[in-house]
Amino acid sequence: MKTPLAVAALAVAFAAASASAAPVDFDRGVDVGAALKAAAQQPAPPPVKAQWTQHKGWMGDCKDVTVAPGQTRSEALPLTSVELVDDCDFQPQGGMRCFPGFGATVRKTVSLVFASRPASAPEERFRVCLDGYDAYVEYMSGRYAQKAQPDGTIVLTPEP
Repeated sequence: MKTPLAVAALAVAFAAASASAAPVDFDRGVDVGAALKAAAQQPAPPPVKAQWTQHKGWMGDCKDVTVAPGQTRSEALPLTSVELVDDCDFQPQGGMRCFPGFGATVRKTVSLVFASRPASAPEERFRVCLDGYDAYVEYMSGRYAQKAQPDGTIVLTPEP
């Protein structure tokens, strides 16, 4: 038994024989075919369920919006943010193992509202982002203070 196939067959035969109640006598020979049939009839082990989930971060979403002169509200911007997680469990042999996956998905419709924006204001560009549950303006062509509202509105007030 110098080949890997013979060693594998012997291992399967021994495992199947040890799972059944009948003892194995190697001096009289082992019926490998019967051992393989017995092993095939054994139920598969149950899948291992994650014992805990580790939060790794968010895969955020950003959209660019251009606001025309005199406009006081942007169009509604649908944004999505997906949580990145590791699902972990313990290995039967000891230690733990983790698999990357996705957790919560947050969807929010965000719009910009301008407080006290003069009608003569020029066209401006903004980048609106959602990271987790937080919506914010990442880039502004003008100087504004921002305040996010729970309804998905971000109020922009010009800074002097």
